[in-house]
Amino acid sequence: MNIVLKSAENPSADVCSVVVTQRAVLTYTLAMECNRCHRVYEYDRAKGHRVNLCNSCNVTLARQKMKLKAVQYMGGKCKCCGYSICLAALEFHHLDPSQKDFGISEGGIPRNWEKVKKELDKCILVCNRCHTEIHAGFRNIPL
Repeated sequence: MNIVLKSAENPSADVCSVVVTQRAVLTYTLAMECNRCHRVYEYDRAKGHRVNLCNSCNVTLARQKMKLKAVQYMGGKCKCCGYSICLAALEFHHLDPSQKDFGISEGGIPRNWEKVKKELDKCILVCNRCHTEIHAGFRNIPL
């Protein structure tokens, strides 16, 4: 749409010419197949959905990336025995439970990396076997 402003003194002279374009936001939903889990999901661009992943897989992938980043930050292996094979078997043990602000993976709530890093500084990285032994009193916490 073109808008042209005219001067009151001289109606034949253009004062300003403005071109206005109207951007339409397309809202549509499509049935898409997730590339990761192969479920059919409703893709809606207006809601911020991704084209190739369903929301569940997108959240899972983000959590896995955060855990990998946290494990790498903590040294990548169990502080007690050196285990480093399976990422899922590595856990974070708070040295002082009274200083615990939140559990790293508690409730599946996504958190800012800086907040997670502050919480990780209060922890050690251990495998699930050593973690169980620490809580059962069979293993001392390495410092």
